[in-house]
Amino acid sequence: TFREATKTWPADQIDRFIGRLYPDYWLKTEPEKMLADARLVEEADKSGQKFASVFKTDAFTAITELTLYAPNHPRLLALFAGACAATT
Repeated sequence: TFREATKTWPADQIDRFIGRLYPDYWLKTEPEKMLADARLVEEADKSGQKFASVFKTDAFTAITELTLYAPNHPRLLALFAGACAATT
């Protein structure tokens, strides 16, 4: 589980990350992805970044996964989706 994978982290840090996300995230996301997301958020918060991103491409399926960490904003998802669509 996520708590087991982060057992060396301070409990308040784990609770803060868990509280940021919707219940569906915890049901549908692979544990490795949860840990990668938590690390992305932790690194961004430590360095004072308001925005962070990471991407990973699966060469076999030719699928690229983009993870964004940013303050919530109206139309944020639509803006990023449009930008990604414009690059294809």
